[in-house]
Amino acid sequence: MPWSFFTRRNRISRKNKRRGTPVLTTIRENCSIHNYGDDFSDSDEEEPTVSKPKPTKPKKPVAETELKVKNCDYNVEKNTIDHHTDEFDITEKQERNDGRKEQLVVRRGQPFNITLELTRPFDATKDDLRLIFEFDSNFYNPNPLHGTLIELILSAKDEPLRWGAKIKTNTGNKLTVKVFTPPTICVGKWKFMVDVIKKSDTRSKVDRYHCKELIYMLFNPWCKDDTVYLSSELHRNEYVLNETGKIFTGYWKSFDGRSWTFGQFQGKVLDCVMYMLDELKPMEAKYRGDPVLVSRKLSALVNSCDDDGVLEGNWTGNYSDGVSPSTWTGSVKILEDFYSTKETVRYGQCWVFSGVLTTVCRAIGIPARSVTNFCSAHDTDSDVIIESIVPETGNNFQIDSIWNFHVWNDVWMARPDLPDGYDGWQALDATPQEATEDGSLMCCGPCPLKAIRTGEVLIPYDGAFIFAELNADQVHWKYSAKEGKLKKFKISKDKIGKYISTCLPKGVPDRESDPCKPCQDKRWEDITSEYKHSEGSPLERLAVKCAVRSKMAMESNLIEELYKSDTEDVEFEFEDPRCTMIGSDFEVKLKINNKSKETRTAVGYICILTKTYTGKVHKVVKSEQFNDVKLSPNASKSLSIKLTESEYTECLTEQCLFEFREMFSIKETGQTSYDDQPFKLKKPTIEIKAPTKGKVGEPMKVEVSFVNPLKVALTGCVIGMQGAGLYQPISYRRSNVGPSATFFEMFVVTPKKKGERKLIVNFNANEIEMVEGDLDFIIAPQ
Repeated sequence: MPWSFFTRRNRISRKNKRRGTPVLTTIRENCSIHNYGDDFSDSDEEEPTVSKPKPTKPKKPVAETELKVKNCDYNVEKNTIDHHTDEFDITEKQERNDGRKEQLVVRRGQPFNITLELTRPFDATKDDLRLIFEFDSNFYNPNPLHGTLIELILSAKDEPLRWGAKIKTNTGNKLTVKVFTPPTICVGKWKFMVDVIKKSDTRSKVDRYHCKELIYMLFNPWCKDDTVYLSSELHRNEYVLNETGKIFTGYWKSFDGRSWTFGQFQGKVLDCVMYMLDELKPMEAKYRGDPVLVSRKLSALVNSCDDDGVLEGNWTGNYSDGVSPSTWTGSVKILEDFYSTKETVRYGQCWVFSGVLTTVCRAIGIPARSVTNFCSAHDTDSDVIIESIVPETGNNFQIDSIWNFHVWNDVWMARPDLPDGYDGWQALDATPQEATEDGSLMCCGPCPLKAIRTGEVLIPYDGAFIFAELNADQVHWKYSAKEGKLKKFKISKDKIGKYISTCLPKGVPDRESDPCKPCQDKRWEDITSEYKHSEGSPLERLAVKCAVRSKMAMESNLIEELYKSDTEDVEFEFEDPRCTMIGSDFEVKLKINNKSKETRTAVGYICILTKTYTGKVHKVVKSEQFNDVKLSPNASKSLSIKLTESEYTECLTEQCLFEFREMFSIKETGQTSYDDQPFKLKKPTIEIKAPTKGKVGEPMKVEVSFVNPLKVALTGCVIGMQGAGLYQPISYRRSNVGPSATFFEMFVVTPKKKGERKLIVNFNANEIEMVEGDLDFIIAPQ
């Protein structure tokens, strides 16, 4: 190959080297030679002319990807565990008929994390995000002044007790934001949106992302700055998280606990509560952060009187167009039926109203317990006195009613609307009895127990009515047609308000049995001292007089007559035939004690009636007159009436309640005695046989049985079962049960949730109702 070729090549190479251009590339680009490999020849061709390379234009920078939000992850599993809301069914990942994903349920005043998936990594020097929280309401426009529209720019610091948001992690295209909420915000459902904005112009929105799922915001008993804060972990576990409990029924000398499934975390219970506040009778959003007003609203919405609420009351004994109150053993089916149909459920009585109110309060985060008051008065004229008027003939009593028992609720909260000293438990009642003091609604409470205890009946709300239920004096007036005036002939100062009871919190050891106590249920807790001072003590008497004078409904001369002391030297007292099983004969005894040093002669009668638990007479079973009963000085005598099963079987009410009534006069002194004593027959208990330990998803065989205590067949039999996390509420008819025969049923339970669970079984027939039993289970995870 000619040397001249290499010379040319080296010369070109030196030129291009000075320009910084690779040699081979330059040759290939600027020469007509296509291949310099083995095909080089000895040709004497002219040296090709090399042109100067064209200046290269700088490349345009690649446009930065526009920042947008692609997806929002509420981190439901982690957040709900932190917020004690993971038991809600709506937070679980599962197939849903409505197509919704798992829902985020959190408590106010406590931070939670939201992860945003972006189109590119978030650059804090250039990008910014605006988080928008909007209270979900179809009736009221979101308003920043009412705290229902919140806009937040990301911050670098924590914002406890205030709305705020800070970056927690920034990895790849995912940004996790920690959100802070105040402990006073509206409780309900919130919408969530994100605006992408420029750091240099925070007013200009580039893109808005709407999260499809709503955020459920609840009250927070774990937050010290929330007005429902409850310091005891044991009490939070019971009054917020426990889904089962006991509601006590019967009469004050013998009562027991009915197991009840509150089920506040089950199914669509929480959605039902939100519907009640959002749509049934919408509560203005600006009031939705106040547990005092929210709980009062719920007490009105649980009954149907003013607003087509959840449950209709019925005390007639005829439930043919609905469900007998004694059939219910839990709140879940009631609330879910109401939510699905938007129609009032029939029927309820006080313990059912209380059970449902406990459920809705616990669901929304307000600590609540069911409370039973025995010998509970119903004051119809708001004078804080329970009165009866007896004509001179001794017939036809006109009386404010006294219920064998009445069940209401206590809810726990601070009362910033009142002077110091009224925080804590507040009485709240959903049973429709009397309209509020202003006549606007059929609701009652909340009223501080501390105000009730001291007789401060003007403290809101409805203190006078509640005080009368548990601590009023019962006064019997005799009307003289000749003189045209009333004269007191008896006052009972310790008749009303006995053994105010609730369920012992889970975690507290079972109460030891005491034969001297009227309740042998191991989970019974007597809270009478929280409502009233010791009966007959100076402080208790002072509270009663304070309450009566506060109302001043009676004329001053009648008040003087009311508290004037009378001399009574003959005492009358019923001896209670306790622990008598239905189907047994029993005897009623009246003991008369002459405390004087002279002979006394008593004339009167003893009457046995069956009654509803509200005090309404059902039937007179037996009555006997006693004439000229001679009482020796300082001596006692007993009178009695015997009652057989055949005499009372057809007269029974669902609670198997009786009343013994006596009225006697003393010939020598004119003393008049009247008294009434409630009594209840015991019912059999359903025996449940099953393994007490199980596993989620593994079926367990359960057997239930009891013996018919009557000498007649049980007809129209219905059995019902339910248990939160164990068994959905179900009831179905069964064949008749013969006289003294054994009822038996077997079914299979497949646990759905781990932990401590309770199965409740109840049986109702035309001849006997509210036969019940329950069994506790420990369920292991799958």
